[in-house]
Amino acid sequence: MFGERTVTVDGGSMDLPTISHWKAPETMTVTFNPSEGLRTLVVDHRFYKIFSLTIDPRPMVTVAMTGRTGYEFPADPYAKLAVVLRLQTQRPLFHEFDIGIGDDVVNRSVFVFP
Repeated sequence: MFGERTVTVDGGSMDLPTISHWKAPETMTVTFNPSEGLRTLVVDHRFYKIFSLTIDPRPMVTVAMTGRTGYEFPADPYAKLAVVLRLQTQRPLFHEFDIGIGDDVVNRSVFVFP
């Protein structure tokens, strides 16, 4: 990944790509803070136009939300959880997408070089 930016929200942090290279495998890490409730990673439909992905560890459940997908992970009030998304870019050029932890969703952009 040529560039990334760490975004911190109430539920944790996300290392998001800002510049990437088309068809180059990348990783993105989402770190959840300790929580007594389920921890949910949220992405919108535009994310899938830019990236295909695999997630490690696998989420317990995948839920459909209005225009978004939620990946739920188990609660743990004592430990953080690092989730690694292995990304494969789908399309070059400039793209925007929404991503977040729980209800704290942010709009981000990425430029994918051809």
